[in-house]
Amino acid sequence: MRKKLRTCLSNYLPLLVLIVTGLSIICCKSEQSSTTSNLQKANRIVQKDFKVQTPETSGNYVLSFGDPVQVELSRITDTVVFNSVYFYSGSNAVDSVFDLQQSYSVTPFAQTVGRQQLKAVVNYNDTLSESHFLSYTYFSNITPNELSYKVVRKIPHDTRAYVQGLLFHDGFLYEGTGHRGESSLRKIDPESGKIVKNVNLDHKYFGEGIALHNGTIFQVTWQSQTAFIYNPEDLSLIDKIFYDFREGWGLTSDGTQLLMSDGSAKIYYLEPEMLTELKRTEIYDDQGMIPRINELEYVQGKLFANVYGKKHIVVIDPETGKVLSKLDLTMLFPEDIPDNMDHVLNGIAYDSGNNRFYVTGKYWPVMYELEITGW
Repeated sequence: MRKKLRTCLSNYLPLLVLIVTGLSIICCKSEQSSTTSNLQKANRIVQKDFKVQTPETSGNYVLSFGDPVQVELSRITDTVVFNSVYFYSGSNAVDSVFDLQQSYSVTPFAQTVGRQQLKAVVNYNDTLSESHFLSYTYFSNITPNELSYKVVRKIPHDTRAYVQGLLFHDGFLYEGTGHRGESSLRKIDPESGKIVKNVNLDHKYFGEGIALHNGTIFQVTWQSQTAFIYNPEDLSLIDKIFYDFREGWGLTSDGTQLLMSDGSAKIYYLEPEMLTELKRTEIYDDQGMIPRINELEYVQGKLFANVYGKKHIVVIDPETGKVLSKLDLTMLFPEDIPDNMDHVLNGIAYDSGNNRFYVTGKYWPVMYELEITGW
Protein backbone atom coordinates (compact mmCIF):
# COMPACT_ATOMS: atom_id res chain seq x y z
CA MET A 1 0.00 0.00 0.00
CA ARG A 2 2.77 2.40 0.95
CA LYS A 3 4.70 1.47 -2.18
CA LYS A 4 1.63 2.23 -4.35
CA LEU A 5 1.14 5.61 -2.60
CA ARG A 6 4.77 6.56 -3.15
CA THR A 7 4.48 5.56 -6.79
CA CYS A 8 1.30 7.66 -7.17
CA LEU A 9 2.87 10.74 -5.58
CA SER A 10 5.98 10.28 -7.71
CA ASN A 11 3.85 10.25 -10.85
CA TYR A 12 1.85 13.41 -9.95
CA LEU A 13 4.62 15.44 -8.25
CA PRO A 14 5.81 17.24 -11.42
CA LEU A 15 2.21 18.27 -12.12
CA LEU A 16 1.77 19.63 -8.57
CA VAL A 17 5.01 21.61 -8.84
CA LEU A 18 3.87 23.05 -12.15
CA ILE A 19 0.49 24.11 -10.70
CA VAL A 20 2.06 25.76 -7.61
CA THR A 21 4.66 27.53 -9.75
CA GLY A 22 1.98 28.81 -12.09
CA LEU A 23 -0.12 30.14 -9.23
CA SER A 24 2.93 31.90 -7.77
CA ILE A 25 3.69 33.55 -11.10
CA ILE A 26 0.07 34.69 -11.46
CA CYS A 27 0.04 36.10 -7.91
CA CYS A 28 3.37 37.86 -8.41
CA LYS A 29 2.22 39.35 -11.70
CA SER A 30 -1.03 40.45 -10.10
CA GLU A 31 0.77 42.08 -7.19
CA GLN A 32 3.30 43.65 -9.53
CA SER A 33 0.51 44.97 -11.74
CA SER A 34 -1.33 46.34 -8.71
CA THR A 35 1.84 47.96 -7.38
CA THR A 36 2.63 49.48 -10.77
CA SER A 37 -0.91 50.80 -11.06
CA ASN A 38 -0.75 52.33 -7.58
CA LEU A 39 2.62 53.92 -8.33
CA GLN A 40 1.26 55.35 -11.55
CA LYS A 41 -1.72 56.77 -9.68
CA ALA A 42 0.54 58.20 -6.94
CA ASN A 43 2.85 59.75 -9.53
CA ARG A 44 -0.14 61.20 -11.35
CA ILE A 45 -1.43 62.77 -8.13
CA VAL A 46 1.95 64.22 -7.15
CA GLN A 47 2.96 65.38 -10.61
CA LYS A 48 1.75 68.87 -11.48
CA ASP A 49 1.55 70.34 -14.94
CA PHE A 50 1.37 73.91 -13.62
CA LYS A 51 3.29 75.84 -10.99
CA VAL A 52 1.15 78.18 -8.87
CA GLN A 53 2.78 80.23 -6.10
CA THR A 54 2.92 83.60 -4.33
CA PRO A 55 5.91 85.97 -4.56
CA GLU A 56 7.03 84.78 -1.11
CA THR A 57 7.38 80.99 -1.24
CA SER A 58 8.86 80.41 2.24
CA GLY A 59 5.43 80.59 3.90
CA ASN A 60 5.88 84.15 5.18
CA TYR A 61 3.76 86.07 2.70
CA VAL A 62 2.41 89.01 4.73
CA LEU A 63 -0.21 91.49 3.59
CA SER A 64 -2.22 94.28 5.14
CA PHE A 65 -5.87 93.31 5.67
CA GLY A 66 -7.83 93.70 2.44
CA ASP A 67 -4.83 93.79 0.11
CA PRO A 68 -4.99 91.50 -2.94
CA VAL A 69 -2.92 88.32 -3.12
CA GLN A 70 -0.42 88.19 -5.95
CA VAL A 71 -0.46 84.77 -7.65
CA GLU A 72 2.17 83.61 -10.12
CA LEU A 73 1.18 80.87 -12.59
CA SER A 74 3.28 79.06 -15.18
CA ARG A 75 3.22 75.82 -17.17
CA ILE A 76 5.61 73.04 -16.18
CA THR A 77 4.57 70.83 -19.07
CA ASP A 78 4.71 72.82 -22.31
CA THR A 79 2.33 70.53 -24.20
CA VAL A 80 -0.72 71.03 -21.96
CA VAL A 81 -3.45 73.44 -23.03
CA PHE A 82 -4.61 75.93 -20.37
CA ASN A 83 -8.39 76.44 -20.11
CA SER A 84 -9.05 78.45 -16.93
CA VAL A 85 -8.12 79.06 -13.30
CA TYR A 86 -10.66 79.52 -10.51
CA PHE A 87 -9.76 81.06 -7.14
CA TYR A 88 -11.51 80.20 -3.87
CA SER A 89 -11.28 81.83 -0.46
CA GLY A 90 -12.68 79.22 1.90
CA SER A 91 -15.85 78.00 0.18
CA ASN A 92 -16.33 81.29 -1.67
CA ALA A 93 -15.41 81.61 -5.34
CA VAL A 94 -13.66 84.98 -5.61
CA ASP A 95 -12.28 85.11 -9.17
CA SER A 96 -11.93 83.20 -12.43
CA VAL A 97 -9.61 83.81 -15.40
CA PHE A 98 -9.66 82.19 -18.85
CA ASP A 99 -6.38 83.56 -20.20
CA LEU A 100 -3.03 82.19 -19.13
CA GLN A 101 -1.04 85.01 -17.56
CA GLN A 102 2.19 85.16 -15.66
CA SER A 103 0.57 86.72 -12.58
CA TYR A 104 -2.85 87.50 -11.17
CA SER A 105 -4.06 89.90 -8.49
CA VAL A 106 -6.77 88.16 -6.45
CA THR A 107 -8.80 89.83 -3.71
CA PRO A 108 -9.83 87.14 -1.18
CA PHE A 109 -13.08 86.89 0.71
CA ALA A 110 -11.40 87.35 4.10
CA GLN A 111 -13.30 88.51 7.18
CA THR A 112 -10.54 88.16 9.76
CA VAL A 113 -6.85 88.92 10.14
CA GLY A 114 -4.33 86.13 10.64
CA ARG A 115 -3.27 83.12 8.62
CA GLN A 116 -5.31 82.52 5.47
CA GLN A 117 -5.37 80.21 2.48
CA LEU A 118 -6.29 80.79 -1.14
CA LYS A 119 -7.17 77.83 -3.38
CA ALA A 120 -6.41 77.91 -7.11
CA VAL A 121 -7.98 75.28 -9.39
CA VAL A 122 -6.31 75.11 -12.80
CA ASN A 123 -8.34 73.48 -15.60
CA TYR A 124 -6.55 72.25 -18.73
CA ASN A 125 -6.74 69.82 -21.66
CA ASP A 126 -10.55 70.25 -21.47
CA THR A 127 -11.05 67.51 -18.85
CA LEU A 128 -8.16 67.77 -16.39
CA SER A 129 -7.71 69.97 -13.33
CA GLU A 130 -5.32 70.37 -10.42
CA SER A 131 -5.63 72.24 -7.13
CA HIS A 132 -3.02 74.46 -5.50
CA PHE A 133 -3.19 75.98 -2.00
CA LEU A 134 -1.49 79.31 -1.31
CA SER A 135 -0.82 80.53 2.24
CA TYR A 136 -0.59 84.15 3.34
CA THR A 137 -1.09 86.21 6.51
CA TYR A 138 -3.18 89.32 6.97
CA PHE A 139 -1.85 91.87 9.46
CA SER A 140 -4.32 94.48 10.69
CA ASN A 141 -4.69 97.56 8.53
CA ILE A 142 -5.33 99.69 11.63
CA THR A 143 -2.67 101.35 13.78
CA PRO A 144 -3.99 101.01 17.37
CA ASN A 145 -4.65 104.30 19.10
CA GLU A 146 -3.41 104.91 22.64
CA LEU A 147 -6.16 105.19 25.25
CA SER A 148 -6.03 107.37 28.34
CA TYR A 149 -7.36 106.74 31.82
CA LYS A 150 -8.02 108.38 35.15
CA VAL A 151 -7.80 106.61 38.50
CA VAL A 152 -11.13 107.05 40.26
CA ARG A 153 -10.00 105.27 43.42
CA LYS A 154 -7.81 102.52 44.84
CA ILE A 155 -9.31 99.45 46.53
CA PRO A 156 -7.44 97.08 48.87
CA HIS A 157 -6.77 93.70 47.28
CA ASP A 158 -5.81 90.32 48.76
CA THR A 159 -2.11 89.69 48.05
CA ARG A 160 -2.80 85.94 48.20
CA ALA A 161 -4.96 86.13 45.07
CA TYR A 162 -3.26 84.86 41.91
CA VAL A 163 -5.84 86.61 39.73
CA GLN A 164 -7.07 84.74 36.66
CA GLY A 165 -10.47 86.31 36.03
CA LEU A 166 -12.48 89.33 37.15
CA LEU A 167 -16.05 90.50 36.51
CA PHE A 168 -18.64 92.92 37.90
CA HIS A 169 -22.28 91.90 38.50
CA ASP A 170 -25.13 93.37 40.55
CA GLY A 171 -22.92 95.59 42.69
CA PHE A 172 -20.25 92.96 43.43
CA LEU A 173 -16.90 92.00 41.98
CA TYR A 174 -16.21 88.32 41.31
CA GLU A 175 -12.65 87.07 41.14
CA GLY A 176 -11.27 83.73 39.99
CA THR A 177 -7.83 82.75 41.30
CA GLY A 178 -5.32 80.13 40.23
CA HIS A 179 -2.50 77.80 41.29
CA ARG A 180 -3.23 74.33 42.58
CA GLY A 181 -4.14 74.50 46.24
CA GLU A 182 -4.91 78.25 45.94
CA SER A 183 -7.63 78.27 43.27
CA SER A 184 -10.95 79.80 44.24
CA LEU A 185 -13.95 81.86 43.23
CA ARG A 186 -14.60 84.95 45.36
CA LYS A 187 -17.40 87.45 45.76
CA ILE A 188 -15.98 90.86 46.73
CA ASP A 189 -17.40 94.12 48.04
CA PRO A 190 -16.04 96.73 45.60
CA GLU A 191 -16.22 99.50 48.19
CA SER A 192 -13.96 97.87 50.77
CA GLY A 193 -12.28 95.09 48.81
CA LYS A 194 -13.40 92.59 51.46
CA ILE A 195 -14.28 89.03 50.50
CA VAL A 196 -18.01 88.43 51.03
CA LYS A 197 -18.01 84.78 49.96
CA ASN A 198 -15.32 82.33 48.90
CA VAL A 199 -15.34 78.80 47.49
CA ASN A 200 -12.15 76.83 46.98
CA LEU A 201 -11.50 74.45 44.11
CA ASP A 202 -10.18 70.97 44.75
CA HIS A 203 -6.38 70.90 45.01
CA LYS A 204 -6.09 69.11 41.67
CA TYR A 205 -7.55 72.08 39.77
CA PHE A 206 -5.72 75.20 38.58
CA GLY A 207 -8.44 77.84 38.30
CA GLU A 208 -8.53 80.19 35.31
CA GLY A 209 -10.90 82.73 33.74
CA ILE A 210 -14.47 83.46 34.78
CA ALA A 211 -17.48 84.84 32.91
CA LEU A 212 -21.08 85.73 33.66
CA HIS A 213 -23.45 84.09 31.18
CA ASN A 214 -27.22 83.65 31.36
CA GLY A 215 -27.26 84.58 35.05
CA THR A 216 -24.58 82.06 36.09
CA ILE A 217 -20.81 82.24 36.53
CA PHE A 218 -18.56 79.96 34.48
CA GLN A 219 -15.03 79.18 35.63
CA VAL A 220 -12.59 77.25 33.44
CA THR A 221 -9.42 75.46 34.51
CA TRP A 222 -5.91 75.47 33.10
CA GLN A 223 -5.20 71.88 32.00
CA SER A 224 -8.02 69.83 33.53
CA GLN A 225 -10.56 70.35 30.69
CA THR A 226 -13.16 71.09 33.35
CA ALA A 227 -15.46 74.09 33.82
CA PHE A 228 -17.59 74.87 36.87
CA ILE A 229 -20.91 76.75 36.85
CA TYR A 230 -21.97 78.69 39.95
CA ASN A 231 -24.91 80.61 41.34
CA PRO A 232 -23.62 84.19 41.74
CA GLU A 233 -25.74 84.77 44.83
CA ASP A 234 -24.10 82.22 47.13
CA LEU A 235 -21.44 80.68 44.82
CA SER A 236 -23.11 77.29 45.11
CA LEU A 237 -22.06 74.82 42.41
CA ILE A 238 -24.75 74.27 39.77
CA ASP A 239 -22.98 72.07 37.26
CA LYS A 240 -19.65 70.85 35.91
CA ILE A 241 -18.72 70.57 32.21
CA PHE A 242 -15.87 68.66 30.57
CA TYR A 243 -14.45 70.21 27.41
CA ASP A 244 -11.80 69.34 24.81
CA PHE A 245 -9.40 72.28 24.95
CA ARG A 246 -5.92 71.50 26.25
CA GLU A 247 -5.70 74.75 28.20
CA GLY A 248 -8.20 77.32 29.44
CA TRP A 249 -7.02 80.88 30.16
CA GLY A 250 -9.33 83.88 29.92
CA LEU A 251 -13.11 83.75 29.61
CA THR A 252 -15.94 86.18 28.89
CA SER A 253 -19.41 86.25 27.30
CA ASP A 254 -20.92 88.35 24.51
CA GLY A 255 -24.41 87.47 25.76
CA THR A 256 -24.90 84.65 23.25
CA GLN A 257 -21.72 82.62 23.42
CA LEU A 258 -18.59 82.34 25.53
CA LEU A 259 -15.22 83.58 24.33
CA MET A 260 -12.09 81.86 25.64
CA SER A 261 -8.33 82.32 25.26
CA ASP A 262 -5.75 79.56 25.61
CA GLY A 263 -2.48 81.48 25.91
CA SER A 264 -2.00 81.71 22.14
CA ALA A 265 -3.10 84.48 19.76
CA LYS A 266 -6.49 82.81 19.32
CA ILE A 267 -9.94 83.59 20.69
CA TYR A 268 -12.40 80.68 20.64
CA TYR A 269 -16.15 81.13 20.40
CA LEU A 270 -17.92 78.43 22.43
CA GLU A 271 -21.53 77.41 22.74
CA PRO A 272 -22.33 77.51 26.48
CA GLU A 273 -24.02 74.12 26.88
CA MET A 274 -21.00 71.87 26.30
CA LEU A 275 -18.29 74.46 25.52
CA THR A 276 -17.84 73.12 22.00
CA GLU A 277 -16.04 75.34 19.54
CA LEU A 278 -18.12 77.32 17.06
CA LYS A 279 -15.32 79.31 15.45
CA ARG A 280 -12.00 80.97 16.26
CA THR A 281 -10.28 84.26 15.53
CA GLU A 282 -6.57 85.13 15.58
CA ILE A 283 -5.48 88.46 17.08
CA TYR A 284 -3.15 90.75 15.09
CA ASP A 285 -2.21 94.40 15.11
CA ASP A 286 -0.46 96.22 12.26
CA GLN A 287 2.89 94.79 13.37
CA GLY A 288 1.90 91.14 13.66
CA MET A 289 0.46 88.46 15.89
CA ILE A 290 -0.40 89.16 19.55
CA PRO A 291 0.37 85.93 21.47
CA ARG A 292 -0.41 85.10 25.11
CA ILE A 293 -3.88 86.62 25.15
CA ASN A 294 -5.07 86.12 28.73
CA GLU A 295 -7.92 87.64 30.79
CA LEU A 296 -10.92 88.82 28.74
CA GLU A 297 -13.79 91.27 29.18
CA TYR A 298 -16.47 91.83 26.54
CA VAL A 299 -17.65 95.45 26.57
CA GLN A 300 -20.17 96.90 24.12
CA GLY A 301 -19.01 94.87 21.14
CA LYS A 302 -15.31 95.13 21.91
CA LEU A 303 -12.98 92.72 23.64
CA PHE A 304 -10.61 94.01 26.33
CA ALA A 305 -7.72 91.63 26.95
CA ASN A 306 -4.65 91.30 29.10
CA VAL A 307 -1.51 90.07 27.37
CA TYR A 308 0.38 87.76 29.72
CA GLY A 309 3.59 89.45 30.88
CA LYS A 310 2.71 92.88 29.45
CA LYS A 311 1.73 96.08 31.29
CA HIS A 312 -0.90 97.10 28.78
CA ILE A 313 -4.41 96.07 27.78
CA VAL A 314 -5.43 95.62 24.14
CA VAL A 315 -8.89 96.42 22.80
CA ILE A 316 -9.92 94.01 20.03
CA ASP A 317 -12.60 93.83 17.38
CA PRO A 318 -13.65 90.22 18.14
CA GLU A 319 -15.16 89.69 14.70
CA THR A 320 -12.06 90.54 12.68
CA GLY A 321 -9.32 89.97 15.29
CA LYS A 322 -7.88 93.46 14.74
CA VAL A 323 -6.35 95.31 17.68
CA LEU A 324 -8.12 98.67 17.77
CA SER A 325 -6.54 100.32 20.80
CA LYS A 326 -3.96 99.88 23.56
CA LEU A 327 -4.01 101.07 27.15
CA ASP A 328 -0.63 101.43 28.85
CA LEU A 329 -0.98 100.78 32.60
CA THR A 330 2.73 100.73 33.45
CA MET A 331 2.29 103.53 36.00
CA LEU A 332 -0.20 101.44 38.00
CA PHE A 333 2.26 98.62 38.72
CA PRO A 334 2.77 98.54 42.52
CA GLU A 335 6.28 99.53 43.61
CA ASP A 336 6.50 97.16 46.59
CA ILE A 337 6.06 93.84 44.70
CA PRO A 338 8.45 91.93 42.41
CA ASP A 339 8.26 92.82 38.74
CA ASN A 340 8.13 89.25 37.45
CA MET A 341 5.75 86.80 35.72
CA ASP A 342 4.07 85.85 39.02
CA HIS A 343 2.95 89.43 39.57
CA VAL A 344 1.77 90.51 36.13
CA LEU A 345 -1.15 92.75 35.29
CA ASN A 346 -4.25 90.53 35.01
CA GLY A 347 -7.92 91.14 35.69
CA ILE A 348 -10.42 93.37 33.86
CA ALA A 349 -14.01 94.02 34.96
CA TYR A 350 -16.55 96.51 33.62
CA ASP A 351 -19.34 98.24 35.56
CA SER A 352 -21.76 99.25 32.80
CA GLY A 353 -23.98 101.25 35.18
CA ASN A 354 -21.20 103.68 36.05
CA ASN A 355 -19.05 103.21 32.93
CA ARG A 356 -16.09 102.22 35.10
CA PHE A 357 -13.41 99.58 34.77
CA TYR A 358 -11.66 97.61 37.50
CA VAL A 359 -8.13 96.33 36.95
CA THR A 360 -5.62 94.52 39.14
CA GLY A 361 -2.84 91.94 38.93
CA LYS A 362 -1.59 88.66 40.34
CA TYR A 363 -0.80 88.98 44.06
CA TRP A 364 -1.28 92.76 43.84
CA PRO A 365 -2.09 94.65 47.05
CA VAL A 366 -4.36 97.04 45.17
CA MET A 367 -7.21 97.10 42.69
CA TYR A 368 -7.95 100.22 40.65
CA GLU A 369 -11.24 101.68 39.56
CA LEU A 370 -10.63 103.50 36.29
CA GLU A 371 -12.35 105.83 33.91
CA ILE A 372 -11.04 104.97 30.44
CA THR A 373 -11.55 107.36 27.57
CA GLY A 374 -11.22 107.02 23.81
CA TRP A 375 -12.21 103.39 23.40
